[in-house]
Amino acid sequence: KTTLAVAAIQTVEVRERFCDGIAWIQLGRNPLTEKEVRRLYEELFRQLVSKGMGDDDDDDNDQDAEDRSRNTDDDGPAETPSEELDRLATMTNSNNAIRLAESRQRFQGGELDAIKEDLASIITKKRILICLDDVWRVDDAKWFIFDTRHGKSPPITRGANVEESYPYRILITTRAPSLLGTGVVQEVHVRIFSEHEAVKLLLSSAGRRPYGGKQSTVFNQARIIVKGCGNSPMAVRLAGGMLRRSNRNWNLSSPTWRMLMEQSKLNLEEASKLRSFVNSV
Repeated sequence: KTTLAVAAIQTVEVRERFCDGIAWIQLGRNPLTEKEVRRLYEELFRQLVSKGMGDDDDDDNDQDAEDRSRNTDDDGPAETPSEELDRLATMTNSNNAIRLAESRQRFQGGELDAIKEDLASIITKKRILICLDDVWRVDDAKWFIFDTRHGKSPPITRGANVEESYPYRILITTRAPSLLGTGVVQEVHVRIFSEHEAVKLLLSSAGRRPYGGKQSTVFNQARIIVKGCGNSPMAVRLAGGMLRRSNRNWNLSSPTWRMLMEQSKLNLEEASKLRSFVNSV
């Protein structure tokens, strides 16, 4: 799920659609505390708002430099390019440090609901995508579902007016189906890879094209590795990356391939023992 979400937000279409910013917020299994919500609000602010803080400063600094150049006395010493760059860098860093300190003070104190409303006033009118990864509880997700209409969710109805009023969107990855209720969101169910799909991903991630068919030695050994990875796309891709980095011309006798085979066999053996133990209880 996470791998697919990362791949989605890296596409040109998504980045063009959400031109005002894309934020990634990692949640997790444990319930969010008030301190963690404040920290994540500050992180969201930093990803979406603080990145643009230097833009206005650059414009101001450019204007300041132009004014100074215009008002320089002919008899007075002129700044060298190096001195001017140092001065502008100091001004920008100072302004950003002040704003960063102000933002931290804002998120460490004050009511959470008020902070959420402030963020909503910034986010909901912009083309922004917020990615909430690994959400386990709806109460955690609700802290990041922003709307200025007294906590109501944006309408699901499609249309130009709705798109203009609520251009921001939220992408959630979760193990829980219908986390926010049926009919409220559009769900995409991610199924586990088939064995053939997992083998193809392993070989392509390792820099090889699948060859020889299902009866080949490489396919039969690759089946053991992907089973040891639980057919998980992320684990399979990591295994393929290990092969590719160790030796782009790897073969079935390469140390990394043999290590992956041995580890996968151990994983499968442990899983088999665990299933036998559970069945015997």
